[in-house]
Amino acid sequence: MEPLLPLPRLPLSALALCLLLAGCIDPQRQTPEVASLDKDGLIPTQLEAPSEKQQEDSCWAQDTQPAIIQTVTNQVLIQPATYDDDDTLLTRAVYGTETKQDILRMRAEAWFQTTCPEFIDQAYTATLQRALTVRGYYKGTITGEMNAETRTAIKDYQTQRGLESEMLSLAAAKQLGVAAYGRPKVKQTEATLKPAVAGTDNPTTPEEAVENSPED
Repeated sequence: MEPLLPLPRLPLSALALCLLLAGCIDPQRQTPEVASLDKDGLIPTQLEAPSEKQQEDSCWAQDTQPAIIQTVTNQVLIQPATYDDDDTLLTRAVYGTETKQDILRMRAEAWFQTTCPEFIDQAYTATLQRALTVRGYYKGTITGEMNAETRTAIKDYQTQRGLESEMLSLAAAKQLGVAAYGRPKVKQTEATLKPAVAGTDNPTTPEEAVENSPED
């Protein structure tokens, strides 16, 4: 029986490279980025209730945003490798796994702008369904009704943009190319305040009608 030869010691740089390629070393603990979050298209929200001025200019909604907790698993060194006086490897390094949870977002009540209800009719909803269908979120039939499938598609679309709600936000409506409006305002001008004279197309007063009438 031939005697066992001692294991030759590899240079430390070569050993580290081998372990790294084998997936045994995690040189830096990096929190993986949430791939489903579209940071460029984040929907703006606020924790404070909208002011009276904001409510006059646009419509708002409030929804509960659940906490987002991410589980991260890292490899950690439990026992380092040991060597004898001749730098011969006696025992290999032992690695284990460590799991922890990171809170990416706390639970909160979020306010956001929405399309005013008076503009959401069957044609608007049908356009919304088509826009969600093109992007792969809506799988149902174009009905023009705000059904459960449509609300689920809205929530899936907005969740990837930081708003976990089935109520359509104004920002999402604009991103989808759906016509969205603020509160309708009637701008009263001097002309609209004047009663129209019967038989004429221009709003004017009876006195102005006499002054502007052609002479016989």
